[in-house]
Amino acid sequence: MKTCTIFSENQDLRAVYERLQERFGENAIELKGEPDKWTELTVKARRFLRKSQVTLTPLSLERADGALEERILQMRHVFSSIPAENEPIRRKLIYTIDRLQLGIEAVSDRAIRDWEEAIFGAAKALEGLVFWDGNQLLNEKGHVILDFKGRTRVEDLKVNGDFPEHSPADDPAAQARQIRNEAFLKELDIPVNPYLPPESTADSVRLPASEVVLDRALAAYVVAALGRTQKDDLAARLMRQFGVQRDMLSSTEAEFVFPPEPRDPQAEWPWFLAFRIAKAEALLWALNCFAELPYPGQDGSGGPYDDERVWKFFAEAVTRAKIGARAQFRPLEEILEQADLTLRLEWACTDAYVQKTAPPANLDPRVIYERRQAFQWLLRPEERHRVV
Repeated sequence: MKTCTIFSENQDLRAVYERLQERFGENAIELKGEPDKWTELTVKARRFLRKSQVTLTPLSLERADGALEERILQMRHVFSSIPAENEPIRRKLIYTIDRLQLGIEAVSDRAIRDWEEAIFGAAKALEGLVFWDGNQLLNEKGHVILDFKGRTRVEDLKVNGDFPEHSPADDPAAQARQIRNEAFLKELDIPVNPYLPPESTADSVRLPASEVVLDRALAAYVVAALGRTQKDDLAARLMRQFGVQRDMLSSTEAEFVFPPEPRDPQAEWPWFLAFRIAKAEALLWALNCFAELPYPGQDGSGGPYDDERVWKFFAEAVTRAKIGARAQFRPLEEILEQADLTLRLEWACTDAYVQKTAPPANLDPRVIYERRQAFQWLLRPEERHRVV
């Protein structure tokens, strides 16, 4: 293997630069960009009497190509699909994977093992993880957290944030939701992952204020409208109409709505952002503005996913106040039921993607992805501080 990837919640690129500079010397480092915001870092040195180099390239969730997001999704999929010999470690690992903000791809002109000192030095600077040999995640000391056969070689895994002490799998209500949703999926011939635990328990959830949820739904609507129509003036008008402020947008959304440079008319338009309407729909459903969430299918199984009702809802709403007057959380148990179902639908779509097959039962992965993000943001306080 000549490559590996470092993952971290920490995005401190300067710490990586300084760690490698201290170890290998300033003359061995070639940097593109500033020390705290570099786009490529190359270390050149003799390894076992031969000249060699390793190049590090950062990947962030804010990159438009979605490279990091895809790797995180696939990694989460694999590690949630295998029987693990240490389930508490697996739970902590999945929790950590969900919080990742940075990836650093390392490519060497020789075997990547020749550069372990650089790789794990960077991982230590970030308190990160290393995806190694294409089949295992290691900690900063090079010990196996979990591999593709479910094996663990660490006694514990440090996690940041408010990690739930008890597994949802131990909660009777959460277990019942899982059983109901798995039965529903099996009726539609949608694959089920028996190792995927239930979504959050009721006592672990602290919903944000309904006004905050409405802000997020309106922000998603503005981004979706711009992605759909390609009209900047429309986005500006909708922001004024619904009282959407710039700070309600994620950094990625803000860059899309307020581009730092004039748009290139030849560049491919990020049409996929139009699917943010599914995120707005899920949040408004949680606020009881819609009676139900339709089956997220492309065709068949009850018809195509119908987003026209959502566009019509906003067109008729006219103002934020009019929506806010009817916005009131539906029962938490109903929200958790849909969140658990969406979690399992996302796994099935990701499994089809990994297997290079069509999504089962005509599911639309784009809609499911947006719904999943909406429920994660809604149910997990730490998600509200991350890139949306």
